[in-house]
Parts: sequence; structure tokens; C-alpha cells
Amino acid sequence: MLNRKIGLVADLHIGCRGGSHVWRSFIKSYLIEYMIPTFKAQNVTDILQLGDLMDVRRSLYGLDRHWIVTEFIPALKENNLTFHTLTGNHDCSLRDVTSHSNWSLWAESESDGCIKAYTTPQDIEVSGLLVSICPWVSAENIDETVTHVMKY
Repeated sequence: MLNRKIGLVADLHIGCRGGSHVWRSFIKSYLIEYMIPTFKAQNVTDILQLGDLMDVRRSLYGLDRHWIVTEFIPALKENNLTFHTLTGNHDCSLRDVTSHSNWSLWAESESDGCIKAYTTPQDIEVSGLLVSICPWVSAENIDETVTHVMKY
């Protein structure tokens, strides 16, 4: 039987409050000490992150980059979790462009396959279920988004 459980999370805003060490510690603790173990205990294999993985469009603090690569990604791998992330408005450097200059795409490039970033509306398979997704709607993808939504 297929595992039909999907973990949902949104608006993590990694790097918020000017890269505050207090907020960084809170977000790290939530993800690594609570969210990942909770989803693992519930036999979740896929997490769907619904946008705004990062907080600041123009930059990502070095300490946040470091813990994502050295702690968060290894924790996902160790627990056999796939983290599907939709581009949110805070994840793209340019307000009207989702296809590049995108923090979700950077995280995917660092993840060795355990993070999958989505910048366009599409149907994806998550835990054996077909899920229709619509990342941040921008000038770049508005026509594609309308076409995708209208097919339903």
C-alpha cells in the first residue's frame, strides 16, 4: 500500500529578522528537533513546503546557508525525507521572476536530491498522490498559472 501521508509546512522564513541568531535558533530547533522527528514518527516520507522557505529576497545570511547545508539537508537525508518546496514571494530575488535568482532553487542545488524546488504551476506526484501546485504568481508565470488552474 502506498504511503498517503504528506507533511505540510509553510512560511518558514529562514533568515528572518535580519538573520537574528534568536530566530535562527528557533527555526532550526523547530525543523530539526520537532518537525522532522514528528513527520518521521508518522511515517511521512514527503514534506510539501508551501512557499517562503527563505525570508529576504536579496540575500541569505552566511550562517543560515551554513546550517541549511550542514544540518537541515543532512537531517532530511538521514530520515529519508523529500522536501518539496514551492517558490514563494520571499524566495525569489526579483518580484516578477520565479525561474531564476531563487533561494529555493539554491537549496535544491545543495541537497543531492532531497529538496525539490518548483517555480511553475504543475501537477507533481507526492507520496503516490497527484498534487496540483501553484507557486508564487508573477508577471513571468501568470499566463501559465491561469492555463494550469483552468484545466480543473
